[in-house]
Amino acid sequence: MPMNSSNTRAVVVGIKRFDHFRPLPLAEADAKAFADMLRELGWQDVKLWLGSEADAAGVVNSALAVQDLLHDYFLGPSTSPETFVVFYYARHGYLNVRRDQGYLAFPDTEEKHLTSAIAMDDILQKLVMATSAQRVVAILDCCHSGAAFERFRAAPRDETDLLVGASNVSRLTDLAAERQPGFGIPRHTNRARHVSGRALLAACRANELVPEEEAIVSGVPTGLSEFSYLLCQGWRGAAAVGHKVTIRRLSDWVSDQLQSELHTPILYEPPQPSFVIHELLSTDGSRPLGAVAQVDSPYLADRQFTAWSVGSLRYLLPPFVAIPNEGPFVMGSAQEDVAEYSKVAEYSNEFSTQSGNTHDPVRVEDFEIAVYPVTVAEYALFLAAQSADQRNPHVPCEHMPPDWDTQRDQYEMPVTNITLQDALAYCRWLSSVSRQSYALCSEAQWEKAARWDPSSKHARVFTFGDVWDPHACNVCSARLLRIGEPPTDVSPYGIHDMAGNVMEWTASPLRNYPFNTAPPVGEDPTLRQAVRGASFQDDSVGDARAARRRSLPSDGRYDDVGFRVVRLSTSDSERESRGDYQ
Repeated sequence: MPMNSSNTRAVVVGIKRFDHFRPLPLAEADAKAFADMLRELGWQDVKLWLGSEADAAGVVNSALAVQDLLHDYFLGPSTSPETFVVFYYARHGYLNVRRDQGYLAFPDTEEKHLTSAIAMDDILQKLVMATSAQRVVAILDCCHSGAAFERFRAAPRDETDLLVGASNVSRLTDLAAERQPGFGIPRHTNRARHVSGRALLAACRANELVPEEEAIVSGVPTGLSEFSYLLCQGWRGAAAVGHKVTIRRLSDWVSDQLQSELHTPILYEPPQPSFVIHELLSTDGSRPLGAVAQVDSPYLADRQFTAWSVGSLRYLLPPFVAIPNEGPFVMGSAQEDVAEYSKVAEYSNEFSTQSGNTHDPVRVEDFEIAVYPVTVAEYALFLAAQSADQRNPHVPCEHMPPDWDTQRDQYEMPVTNITLQDALAYCRWLSSVSRQSYALCSEAQWEKAARWDPSSKHARVFTFGDVWDPHACNVCSARLLRIGEPPTDVSPYGIHDMAGNVMEWTASPLRNYPFNTAPPVGEDPTLRQAVRGASFQDDSVGDARAARRRSLPSDGRYDDVGFRVVRLSTSDSERESRGDYQ
């Protein structure tokens, strides 16, 4: 929400039909979506001005009507330093070459009659020079919108600097001496002065056009243009870092997500600090939710993470790989592999339990496994759902790691310091909100996904091959890495991070092979639970073997243990709960 939602106001303009320009079918829908987004986030005074409605009301000169609105909202006596003001315009912008100026068009605008339009840099002048509000954002979602800054030229930086573009296109310093008819700003204000908390976001550069193309998400049309759709999603929280959305982060996020290469958004704002435009709060408004899933960040988006919502609940899914049942799979390593890569003296009497010695074949039914271990971003949404149910939001959520304040902003890291019960609770929650069946990997599922090569019918010693490569996975290291780093730690099925980075809880209590007689997961909390994989803290080559078995107390928390989920059919889910994998 805004810092003080009772002192917020916005003018939102959308026009789809023009007398002298081609129609723009999505413009009014974009404006409505932006206005609805602000209201949804608690904005109290949002004026939605649509060209079609204005015409029906008998407004003759649309530009003058909007100028009056802006005068009241930016310069009126009710505007105080505590006011947060937003202006949003969609969407015909044009250049007047003779005057070297960009203009916002209205239903009755003619290019030669400038009184029926608004000069773009008049918006900037009002934004920067005249209003007493300390937080102001203007967004021009139109062609040539970068022309709002074309009349400013670079100059040596000093205390009179104005706004600096995030893309370093230019520095704003002096207003042009000659002003065109517009808001009637007094001439004595036409000198630059340093301000903070002001920003103007242009959808494109001065020489660019903004295409009227509908945004498509997961194959479904959104009914909005791409820029506006991303703008609303980012402002709501998809662009959040921690629990805050800053105007600079919003601009960067929209630019990163924009598929069109025809235009480049440009932001002008004070260099430091970037001011907050939205803060994510819990449902009762009393505390931040914490980390917000950054599926729309370039890193996770490039790895095919997808965001979903059910009502007010949100969840995040990684990509999954289907592992088919191709007949019996022999778990474990040959004894010579164990001898070569492990400290044999330590495990000589525990081959069948600890080191993963070869045993009878196991049949693993079809399943899908997550390409990556569960990330902080995914787990954060689970914790947010839990906190929304608590009467006192200041009490830490159940299943919250003790070091969550450290982890919560590291969205792309695997979540750690969670118990087996935390991992099981996450799987139950994800199954509930998604209406699909998710569970922890069994040992058999984990090992098949980690090392079985379906093309050669060969089980690798390590996930990445049969020969040890110290650079192929994150072991013997000083720190945890993001998921997918290094990219060489990948199994024959394309599953990442199974040799190093974090060990992973499994659904299997540690028992001698075969383990089909194991009790249901969680039946006996005193049992030591099997964990698979190596971690960044391991210092032995043998620890990274794909067949290596270890166990930990199920109620323990460790800074190098996370978990990975599998997606199951109903019958597979029942088999998982029985511990029956043969």
